[in-house]
Amino acid sequence: MELGYHLPGYNRQRDLFYLYLIMDVFSRKIVGWEVYEAESVSQASMVFRKACLREGIAGGGRPGVAF
Repeated sequence: MELGYHLPGYNRQRDLFYLYLIMDVFSRKIVGWEVYEAESVSQASMVFRKACLREGIAGGGRPGVAF
């Protein structure tokens, strides 16, 4: 017996996507997300940077903020 929901035409071996989520730890708000077909450090970094810009976090020397 197979559990879970599968989309019609979905092939487990071929169709794989990566969801990048950035969550504010204190408010538990999702501040950034994107879906890609491949896993990459540069893509993860870009999602993080976009989320920081959207939330008004400058980075530059502030404690707790790392790029």
